[in-house]
Amino acid sequence: AEDRGDLDKALSFLEDAQRILHEGVQQMRFRQVPNWLISRVHFCRAKKFAAAKDTAKQLEFLDLAIDVTPDDADVLIALHQAS
Repeated sequence: AEDRGDLDKALSFLEDAQRILHEGVQQMRFRQVPNWLISRVHFCRAKKFAAAKDTAKQLEFLDLAIDVTPDDADVLIALHQAS
């Protein structure tokens, strides 16, 4: 079983990175937030819901992740395991 504290820290870090990059996009410093980062945030949120045994929310975030990066092996495996 994964340590929820580690998952919470990873999700917080990724959300902060996404926010910072989004602000940079708004200020024209970057063209866009990288798809891999958006996907990874969704994936970590899905893992958090999986740990809470909320399969519907888990699948919702996995679907968001796969829409952004359809070739992400971690997301594909998680989708298969959750189905």
